[in-house]
Amino acid sequence: MYFRTVDEHRSMLVSAGLAFAVQLGTYALLRPGGSGHSAPGELLVRWGIGAVVRLLVLVLYAPLARVMFLSLDAALVSLVTFFFLTMMAEPLLLEYDR
Repeated sequence: MYFRTVDEHRSMLVSAGLAFAVQLGTYALLRPGGSGHSAPGELLVRWGIGAVVRLLVLVLYAPLARVMFLSLDAALVSLVTFFFLTMMAEPLLLEYDR
């Protein structure tokens, strides 16, 4: 989506920063242990917990965007887009880190 106003660009940048911080936080939190052995389905469980954390951030971000006077449409669309992209890459990163 193409954002045309300065407020929409600012909303997109704030959303990108928040999505990056949440992704790093959930990745660090859900990183596999150093044992090298994991239970079957553990990767899927970690990925699901990361999805729940992102959903909570998204729900809490909507009122925060209004308080910060951000363009609500641009902020939420950008945050959802960044979360979607990082969620698609997360299983690869978690599997690589095993």
